[in-house]
Amino acid sequence: MPSTRDDVRPLVPLHAPELDALPAEIDAGDASRRARFTPDEIRVVLSRYDVPPFRSVRELPRGSERSPKALVETPDASFVLKRWTHGQDDPSRVAGAHAAQLAARAHGAPVAPLFPTRSGSSMLVVGGFVYELSSFMPGSACPRDEAGAHAAGEALARLHAALSRTDQAWRLPDSRLSSREVAEHALLALEPRLGSESVRQLRVALDATAHAIDSLATCPSGVLHGDAHPGNLLAERASGAVRVTAILDFANVRRGPHVEELAQAASHWSLQSAPPRSEGGSGTSTDAPDAPPETWPAEPNMRVLDALVLTYASARGVPLTGPERAALRPLMARSILIEASGLPDAPSPRGGARPLALALARKALWLLENAGSDHQR
Repeated sequence: MPSTRDDVRPLVPLHAPELDALPAEIDAGDASRRARFTPDEIRVVLSRYDVPPFRSVRELPRGSERSPKALVETPDASFVLKRWTHGQDDPSRVAGAHAAQLAARAHGAPVAPLFPTRSGSSMLVVGGFVYELSSFMPGSACPRDEAGAHAAGEALARLHAALSRTDQAWRLPDSRLSSREVAEHALLALEPRLGSESVRQLRVALDATAHAIDSLATCPSGVLHGDAHPGNLLAERASGAVRVTAILDFANVRRGPHVEELAQAASHWSLQSAPPRSEGGSGTSTDAPDAPPETWPAEPNMRVLDALVLTYASARGVPLTGPERAALRPLMARSILIEASGLPDAPSPRGGARPLALALARKALWLLENAGSDHQR
């Protein structure tokens, strides 16, 4: 049985050994369907771990469609087997992500434990593909309501605090939201869907708020999860309260100002996909999931936004600084634009890529044009 003790942590080598090739072709999926494991692939990979005989292995459709996961159930425990997305699985990159994940768990953040291979590595390389095995954590995607925002804010503060107590001498890329080049690349990708005039307006608004981003050099910073959205924070609800059970998927771990992560999370939790049905109430989600994008309001859900930001600041024990408050909305806008630029061309339940891109662009523009409004009361 793999050890679950925090004092027995798997090694995180910069270069894991290349093992024998897989016996069959890998199913990497395509634009229309998820990548999947093959039976032979699972057999070879699991033979490299000291796990007891398993009762069942079934697909776990969670996270990126290009990175398959499987739920491995044994008589005593359940595990998640993951194949890293090919092209994003350089062993040194995986090593940095695993180092952050292990350190975060060791210092009390809600993170699933990784289990070592028989040779003691946190990663397995077979046939040029990288795999990891972790404990299965209960829960579902953290809800995008006030209770979920409170839980997410607390979990992110705990994560940042845990990672700040480590050496952090890891090989990690820099964060992206502060980069004007990344924002410009998103605009160029969006121009065919938005039109030149909409892109011009966004570019002017981005330039007008650039000074706020430039002031982040003195703000609290460190290692970031890099992909803080509801699907990567598993949660459980009990008696109206929400608790984050696990922060998943450290594949995009980076270095940067903490407020960048907060802004990325805020852009997800506070996004309204329909006008609120009523005022007041219990703080549960009021979005209509099938509302067409052209009806989405431009402004964020302020109650949810406040819940996330204020809980984060309270949990970290330090209020947001002036530069952090000034940069929050411009960073949220950049996060939304980057997300919009990556929308697939295939239709989704909420419509095609162009209506979605237009709706998200309206939200980004609202945040940029209202960046001076201080909502952190």
